[in-house]
Amino acid sequence: GTDATLFVAQQDGSIAAWDTTNQVKRCSVSVKKGIRKLDYCQKASLLAIAEHRGKVKLFDANLRLEAEFQANTGLLQDCSFSPDGKRLAVAFDDVGVIWDIENLVEINRLEGHLAGIFSIAWHPQQERIATGGAARNVCLWDARTGQLLMRVEGHRSPITTLSWDLAGNSLLS
Repeated sequence: GTDATLFVAQQDGSIAAWDTTNQVKRCSVSVKKGIRKLDYCQKASLLAIAEHRGKVKLFDANLRLEAEFQANTGLLQDCSFSPDGKRLAVAFDDVGVIWDIENLVEINRLEGHLAGIFSIAWHPQQERIATGGAARNVCLWDARTGQLLMRVEGHRSPITTLSWDLAGNSLLS
């Protein structure tokens, strides 16, 4: 099953799905060069790939292309699925954008970052999204309204990675 799968994406555009139980490659696919980030939603069985040139590609667990859309014309930095797998938050420049991935439409924007966003992370159980980046602060947003709820300052360097624990009690930056 997909809970025993390791997805590996390379800068050259190759993606492989490995069965970690049997230690074999299940399948692979090649896309254009420039994979930036990926996120997997087990509930929706979808893998999202954010590419350098602003494109997002959605694959099923067997790496069959389900959909693709142009999220931005420039560099995408990160992407993160909502807990239900119906939306995808994408970070580029100093903006976060929430997409309805069933209809492939933008439904909200997270605006107000002081500099470029490098990481975006959807809370595992709530309608909250965390962003961080060049401004060396973490922002917490309401995913429904796009409203900035909180800004935490004090990092000494840019934030490149954000990650919630499974319960959503702690955010690592």
